[in-house]
Amino acid sequence: MNKEINKYLQEEFENILSAHWHKLAQIKELIQTSSGSPLRIKSINDRKKELNHILVRLDAFKLLFEDYLHIPKWYKEQLSKYS
Repeated sequence: MNKEINKYLQEEFENILSAHWHKLAQIKELIQTSSGSPLRIKSINDRKKELNHILVRLDAFKLLFEDYLHIPKWYKEQLSKYS
């Protein structure tokens, strides 16, 4: 694969990875600080829907380009905090 295309794909992949762990962190914080109010529950559910959208994008990237992408160390470290 062209070097420039590979670089672009890796950057996009890392953007998705970043969005993934950020969304996990948001959800964790919302759950930990939840008072159980309907508004907070809606907010948590909304963030979970956003997470599902991110996961679909992540799965698609992995499926289509797994031979050209690598998972960076920073992502593995961040993910270990929220899994």
